Amino acid sequence: MTLLRGRTLTQARAALAGLSRRLLLLTPSELPDLSLARGLAGVALAHASLHAVFPAAGHLARAERRLEQCLTRLEREEVEPWL
Repeated sequence: MTLLRGRTLTQARAALAGLSRRLLLLTPSELPDLSLARGLAGVALAHASLHAVFPAAGHLARAERRLEQCLTRLEREEVEPWL
C-alpha cells in the first residue's frame, strides 16, 4: 500500500534524493558530536534508512563507516549521556 501518490510522491522522492546527495557529501569533521540528533550516530542511521530507497548510492557502506567511527571515538573520548 502506497501512502503517497502523484505530486506528493514526486515531491517526497525529490526531497529524499536531495537528502541523499547532501549526506553523501558530508564529512565526519563537519559533525559536532556522536549524538543521534546532530552527530555521527544520527548520520549513520540516516544512511542506513536511505539505503532502502537508494540501494546503489553507497549509503550502506557509509552507515557502516560512520558506526565504526562512532565506536572508535567512544573508545577515546569521554561523552555525556545522550539519545
